[in-house]
Amino acid sequence: YLQKINLHGNASIAVEALLTDAAGNIWVGDLNALYKITTKDIRNIKKQSFTNIQLFPFADFNKRVFSIAIDKQQNIYLGSFDAVYKIAAGKNSYEVIWKNNDPTHPVRSVAATSSDSIFWNCLDLLPVQMIKGKIYKSTTNNFIGRTVFTYKNEAFALTTNGVASYNETLQPLVSFTSKTNNAVTALIDAEENIWIGTWEGL
Repeated sequence: YLQKINLHGNASIAVEALLTDAAGNIWVGDLNALYKITTKDIRNIKKQSFTNIQLFPFADFNKRVFSIAIDKQQNIYLGSFDAVYKIAAGKNSYEVIWKNNDPTHPVRSVAATSSDSIFWNCLDLLPVQMIKGKIYKSTTNNFIGRTVFTYKNEAFALTTNGVASYNETLQPLVSFTSKTNNAVTALIDAEENIWIGTWEGL
């Protein structure tokens, strides 16, 4: 069945990002905050005895969450207008791992294969990779970023030109410029087909 959930006393929230971790918790990013729905809360929702989900302990995180990602060590990453944030596995605190000096280009997408290899994409800018604290950017405007994602411990970027693998440099895998210029999301399935979602179709 379909059920509308109230979070932290808000009858309605604007959800931007969702993620589930290995423990079964659900992380929710919205226009103004970050929420964590624990497995206990989920069980209560299923029993229909649910009353209210509390804001995740760092209630001062009153920022728009555009994206949420997780690495293989279960660290959580958040993309917001002003920074990329990290919540270490099992911790209830966050840290800034990259400060965005131009909030007019918010961090729209974030991905990570490990705490040493983190990727993000700011609105209408080139995808970025941080390896052990050092920043790498692609060097051609043919690959303005849309979103970054991971598959089997590898990183990929969906750009205005196509889909590329991403390891310090972008290596094009497929171009869709003859079909669309409005690609907004992509994934790789278990058979390693690349699916691209666009405003014109799939």
